[in-house]
Amino acid sequence: MKFRWISLFSIAALLALLVPAASRADVRDNAGIFGKQAVEDANHDMKRMEKNHGKQFVVETFASIPDDKKAGAEQDKAAFFK
Repeated sequence: MKFRWISLFSIAALLALLVPAASRADVRDNAGIFGKQAVEDANHDMKRMEKNHGKQFVVETFASIPDDKKAGAEQDKAAFFK
C-alpha cells in the first residue's frame, strides 16, 4: 500500500511539472528558420502579450511535413497550409 501511494504521488508530481511547461507561450524552431536573437525577442514579446491579454500561443516550425500529414498536403496545399 505504501508503494502505491509513493507511485501515485510521483506521477502527480511529474504531471504538475509537465503541464506548465507545455502550456507556456514560446517559439519552438525545430526547422532552424529563426536566429537565436529573433527567438529570444519573440519569446519576450509573447510573454508580454500573455500577461496583457491572458492568452497563450506557440509558434512552432517543422523541418518537413510529418509522414502522417503528407497525403493531406499533397491533395490540397492551400487548405493544408491555411
